[in-house]
Amino acid sequence: MERLDGRQTPKSTPGHKPLMHFASELFDTHPRFIQLKSLLLDFFNGEVVQEICLAGLEHVISITLAPTPESLNNASTNMYPNKAPAEDVASLPKVHIRTYTTRLLSSGTRVPRVELTPMGPSLDLVLRRYQPADAELLKQAMKRPKMKKVDVEKGTFRHPFFILV
Repeated sequence: MERLDGRQTPKSTPGHKPLMHFASELFDTHPRFIQLKSLLLDFFNGEVVQEICLAGLEHVISITLAPTPESLNNASTNMYPNKAPAEDVASLPKVHIRTYTTRLLSSGTRVPRVELTPMGPSLDLVLRRYQPADAELLKQAMKRPKMKKVDVEKGTFRHPFFILV
């Protein structure tokens, strides 16, 4: 085992949110991997975004799976099972978590080329014990609060510090 401060690689600034990259279709189809994705996004305080600003991107966490067995390619998306089917732990692929820092290099076009440098730590995980949540409890936990609409008068705008000008 190697200490993180022993590596002579660039580190990210504390407080920055990482870009989380989930590289497998199982993170959207298999119930156990859907739950893992939700857990990791909550742990790293992440959110799903459609666009990113490359200038603000400092580090990337890449979560990939080992080669997927053919039996899992047609998994169902049932998030609220009454009882989870008995699965063979050996049939689930390993989860590989890698962290990288980013460097923006010129590419000759408007969009810069992004170079990833391993930062550490690198983890290889195996999903073993699993107890599905109660269907009603999971439904309550996955609810999102409704956002309150703010009516703005014509000819006014909202300052970034939420001051009405």
